[in-house]
Amino acid sequence: MKRTIGISAMSLLFALVVTVPSLAQAPVQGQDRGAEARANAQERVEQIRQDVQERRAQVMQDVCERRQDRLQENIPNLARGATALQNAMDSIYERVQGFYEDGQLTVSNYDELNDNVAAAQADAAASVEAVLEFEFELDCEDPNLGEQMDGFRQAVSEAREELKEYRGELVELIRALRAEAAEENAQDSEDEDDEGDNDDEQ
Repeated sequence: MKRTIGISAMSLLFALVVTVPSLAQAPVQGQDRGAEARANAQERVEQIRQDVQERRAQVMQDVCERRQDRLQENIPNLARGATALQNAMDSIYERVQGFYEDGQLTVSNYDELNDNVAAAQADAAASVEAVLEFEFELDCEDPNLGEQMDGFRQAVSEAREELKEYRGELVELIRALRAEAAEENAQDSEDEDDEGDNDDEQ
């Protein structure tokens, strides 16, 4: 019996000697595995972000290429539209000036109104010229494509604003000339009526 107790005690002691170091190692191994898992997770996150950026760039490239033909057509159309509008207003302005010079239409502040139109015309011409000279080539590979498109849009927007201003000044001149002509016609009609009344009295 003593022998059995001794063997049992020895077995227990042996089991403790073997188990205690492995139990002490378990937390260390767990910490190592945790750090490794965190490092792996961080690598995965970085890889996912990189994949997402690559896919986003590819999607943007695909969208750009799909729209490239349509944009290549629209870019010259914007410039042509601005030029056509400017030419139409220039033609109207020339006719208005012709009417004034021929004495058909006149207004007391013609010089002031005409100076306003001329200044607006010069600004509009400069803006339209900027659109026409804007060097813009649609290249989906170009990393500065967004800046180029934004610059072109801004040039077109400024041309539209200047053309609108030009149109407004031109309309103001025409309105003043028409108002003066209408007033003169009304005065002439009144004078004719007065003369008719005088003839009837005689």
